[in-house]
Amino acid sequence: MCSASGPSTCGPSSWCHIGATPETTVCCPSEGDPCTLPLSRGTGNQFLDRWYYNQQSGSCQPFTYAGLQGNQNNFLTRESCEERCGPNPCFEGRPFVGIDGRAQTCSVSANLNTCPANYWCHIGADMSTTVCCPGASTNICNLPMSTGEGNYNLERYYFDQSSRTCRPFIYNGLKGNQNNFVTLRACQLACQPLDNPCIGQPATTAAGQVLFCSSTNKDTCPVNFWCHIGATPETTVCCPGATNACSVPLAPGTGNSGLSRWYYNTDDRVSPRKAHELRFRC
Repeated sequence: MCSASGPSTCGPSSWCHIGATPETTVCCPSEGDPCTLPLSRGTGNQFLDRWYYNQQSGSCQPFTYAGLQGNQNNFLTRESCEERCGPNPCFEGRPFVGIDGRAQTCSVSANLNTCPANYWCHIGADMSTTVCCPGASTNICNLPMSTGEGNYNLERYYFDQSSRTCRPFIYNGLKGNQNNFVTLRACQLACQPLDNPCIGQPATTAAGQVLFCSSTNKDTCPVNFWCHIGATPETTVCCPGATNACSVPLAPGTGNSGLSRWYYNTDDRVSPRKAHELRFRC
């Protein structure tokens, strides 16, 4: 026997079936996570107001229970249904459930993945939707941008494959994917790693993104920055330093690229005309 006020009296492999009478309020064998079970109206002649979790809508909905032979997806109140199942923020499947029977929460500040294998941490609008979702991707940066579902307006960042940069977007709060970062820095660290080619920090935009340039568009760099032409577009960025190239010494740099380049040697004894030509080339 159990009761609505003491359902925990049943063992870990059972659940408290709340019937119309004390005689039908007993511990029944558990069938697993109640939030994944289908609606069961049961059998009998009773008309009991109950709530069940609808996986398709991701919400708790009312139904009439006949009193017998129902399943565990059967709650006395909407509050108890939402407390157990809650709004499902996961795009596919249900959040990971801990030993206490509740969805396991996670943290955006954790350096390690606090979720089990094959799960990822969905950062929602609050702790109730910040949970471990199934279907972790091995390459989150290749996922498309997903605004998700819901009524929230959360400022997030995603990695845009076409521009190879992290861009802002508004997340609706539920059903998104892993290409969803709370901060620009988090997005850049995950998807836009920069092998810094500068002596110092490269120039950034007002949004904090690294400012790239090119051999044909060096004027994009701000004052006191120059366009470092690297071996790849990722290392072709605006670096701090003297903008008068002819006044600085040779710097072979570091790395394994072996790029053929020219430099102006101020120590060469050349004719005034030749020196002028060299300076012009610089």
